[in-house]
Amino acid sequence: MLYEELDDRFGRRKKRTVIFGMAGGTPPTPPTPSVLEEKALNFYDFEGTLVASYDADEIAGLSVLPAPPDHSADEVPLTFEGWNWTLAEIKENHIDMPEATINVGATYHPTDGNLHLIVETLADNYLHPLRLSFNHGAQIDWGDGTSDSVSGTTDISHYYEQKGRYNVTITTTSTYFQLYGAEYLLPKEAYISRAITDLNLAFSGCHLLEKVVIPSSVTTLGTTGSAGNGPFKNCYSLSAIILPRSLTKIVSYSMANCYSLRVLSLPPTITSIENYALNFCYALEKITLPKGLLSLGASCQYGGAREISLPSSLTSFSNNCFYYNKNLQKINIPAGFTAIPSNTFSNCQSLKQVELNEGIETIGDSAFDNTDSLQTITIPSTVTSIGINAFSYAYGLASVKILATTPPTMTGDAFYYRGVRKIYVPAESVEAYKSATNWAYYAGKIEAIPA
Repeated sequence: MLYEELDDRFGRRKKRTVIFGMAGGTPPTPPTPSVLEEKALNFYDFEGTLVASYDADEIAGLSVLPAPPDHSADEVPLTFEGWNWTLAEIKENHIDMPEATINVGATYHPTDGNLHLIVETLADNYLHPLRLSFNHGAQIDWGDGTSDSVSGTTDISHYYEQKGRYNVTITTTSTYFQLYGAEYLLPKEAYISRAITDLNLAFSGCHLLEKVVIPSSVTTLGTTGSAGNGPFKNCYSLSAIILPRSLTKIVSYSMANCYSLRVLSLPPTITSIENYALNFCYALEKITLPKGLLSLGASCQYGGAREISLPSSLTSFSNNCFYYNKNLQKINIPAGFTAIPSNTFSNCQSLKQVELNEGIETIGDSAFDNTDSLQTITIPSTVTSIGINAFSYAYGLASVKILATTPPTMTGDAFYYRGVRKIYVPAESVEAYKSATNWAYYAGKIEAIPA
């Protein structure tokens, strides 16, 4: 078995081939290189460190999952709970989506059973308090030699007299907690106890949060349809989020404005992602939505990933699903879709490649308008209706191939302003297209599909 390893000797990167195993016999489990590169299957620790990676060919031969990192001697000792994907789920997802990247994450909980917040103050007599809210009371060791006890549903604040790093240890039976009102004194790290089941607004606005451990006790991220809120909204410094397999839904705004989020591991238990969950996640390069996802709201707008892989279980979008995702370059539309709703890819100005499968019947109003980088697209034979401005302002659109022998109904001008340069249709249907309502305007551009 071969792979290429990187060598930083003398500050230079040099590739060399390393050979594992002997000819004949059963191949060993694919090795983990000493310097890892992201591949088709990636295993990440909770803070985003790449633990192991395998290419597409190695996935089929994988027999065990890699060992997790040992965090038993950390500042906050952690107990490993498991990877958020099983081996069977990995292989099933790879068969369903062979070109998609799978990101698997390690889940942990604090070994001592407590909730821990690592806080760093910037100066002595710091005036901004650390403010916490609980629903069942708590015993709090502030890490500076002082402590407090609260009962019932209550809020509590604490000031630090000296500059430093503090491990706030919280013993609580609360199923919910929240940090709020102190954007200048917020934790850099958070280790959630197994008592917590609902994160709701727990870290919303924690600008300095860099690391978080989310245990499998968490079953809820917040309130469905919550307007403008989410557990990690505005966590500008958070670079990795590993969600446990106890979750089935990602609620609105869950990770909105996580500008530094580079690693996101969604377990295959997720069936629903609500509106705006991933808005402005600029650092995400690829998103694989796992097999089993049934509902996707307007989740990946405004920035977001360059490449998004959709599972076969998903059969519909909401309107505006990827609206104004200026980074999106490539996306697949699985079989089973019957419609591309209005504004789905509107203003996706980097979109270069999109595959529309047979079975799609309608392309909604402004579905692809302002897609400057889209040069060509094939419209399946099953499409019967194309909405107004569906491809308007698509400046780079050189050609459209339409496979339907009967011209789809075009409700207004689908190619408004600097429209498509060539429209290719079945040879037997050229005249029908040239005379059809609203197609006639493009009669001079309609030609038979080249043989």
